[in-house]
Amino acid sequence: MEILYNANMGAKQRTLDTDAKTKRQASELMSAMVQLMEAPMKLGKHPLPELALSPSEIRVLIFLGEKGETIMTELASAIDTPLSTVTRITDRLEKKGLIVRSRSDRDRRIVIVAPSEKGKMLHDNAREHQLALAFKMLELLTPGERKTFIELASKLALGMRDGSH
Repeated sequence: MEILYNANMGAKQRTLDTDAKTKRQASELMSAMVQLMEAPMKLGKHPLPELALSPSEIRVLIFLGEKGETIMTELASAIDTPLSTVTRITDRLEKKGLIVRSRSDRDRRIVIVAPSEKGKMLHDNAREHQLALAFKMLELLTPGERKTFIELASKLALGMRDGSH
């Protein structure tokens, strides 16, 4: 009985050590991610600095910049947000001149949204900036490290998107 108890304590201790190690690594990862997210602010200027955009507004602009014209229900589904919330987000983006809304000719109940010229410019400038930043980051790594980094980042992105782990 004592041997079983000690064996269980060893497993429990390993779990505690693993948990402590994972917590430390999570803290290190968080710190590195914060530094990576702050890096673009230090490297260049925002293409339209007068715009204050919420994370939800950015998600809508990214989707519309990639997709182009879409209907509101598809947009709400794509960004996994209730239609009423997407309506408020698009109201704000329209006031900022970043999107345009129109009604379908076939069914006036359907609202179509698309990036405006200003919205397209912001999206294109942001993508250029992201590509330049990604290039700069990859330059710091060896070809083997690049391959590993991209594989791991892709795995993390997939896991976070699907909610799996």
